[in-house]
Amino acid sequence: MTARIAFAPKVMSFLAQKISAVGLRTDKRLYFATRDVPEPVIMTVPTRHGPVRCRVHRPHPSAPLVTESNSRLPVHLQIHGGAFFIRVPQQDDHINSYIASEVGAVVINPDYRVAPQVQYPTAEEQCYDVATWVQGNAWRYGWDGSRVSVGGTSAGGKLAFNIVQMVHAAGDRPLRALVAICAVADATRTDRTSPKPDALIDTRAQKLMLNSYFADTVKRTERLASPAFDPDLAAALPPTLILTGGLDTLGPEMDTLAERLMAEGAQVDHRRFPAADHGFSHFPPVETARKSIQLVGRFLLRHLR
Repeated sequence: MTARIAFAPKVMSFLAQKISAVGLRTDKRLYFATRDVPEPVIMTVPTRHGPVRCRVHRPHPSAPLVTESNSRLPVHLQIHGGAFFIRVPQQDDHINSYIASEVGAVVINPDYRVAPQVQYPTAEEQCYDVATWVQGNAWRYGWDGSRVSVGGTSAGGKLAFNIVQMVHAAGDRPLRALVAICAVADATRTDRTSPKPDALIDTRAQKLMLNSYFADTVKRTERLASPAFDPDLAAALPPTLILTGGLDTLGPEMDTLAERLMAEGAQVDHRRFPAADHGFSHFPPVETARKSIQLVGRFLLRHLR
């Protein structure tokens, strides 16, 4: 049975969703691709919660993994962020075009469902279903189902962790790599703070996320809701890149999680940007965004070969 969302968070998340759909745009200075790639096409993927529209970015023919490939192309599944109530997949177009241009992977960007229309675990299950569909149907489109990676920012970073958790639990073919940028891993907390007085993810934003998408308080400690509580997370991970910001309210918990995962034997590359707030791959300073996206590109290039 789905818990009822209280009136205030239901209205606030709905309004934030509608406003962001009109006003959320990526700074053009953050498009770092050196090759022109085609405009994304829309593909509809079936899931247990209904069809999901996906933006599919094709790689440039001169990109490294295209020129190295005999025929089939690797795939990267990029999960957008938005606190589980913002539904703007095109906010990641600058990252998607970079990966298509500089790496040479097909990039699939799913438009998963969010609060207040749905609650946990709808987005988690939809994203996993998209990933398994990609692996199972890659051959139809000239893609390589054995070379699939996943990544995301903020809420999308958590969903990327969820995909590999579910892949591991189901005994599916492991993914090649995981990228998590300023991710969230604990759906029980609303008390995070930052040395920066006007940090992007303040306590109000934290409460709105929990009270709209994770309205059922009992479920917040489940492994999929809070990957940080999964004792088997390290065993589930493929090679993983975790990027955190020193001023991001979510940064400390991801720093701690990265250290724990490395101690438990996971192959984790953890990079921290000390002066960066949340969303540093999506907002100026331009050089911080550039460095973070270039790190992602180099990491995927290494693991999708």
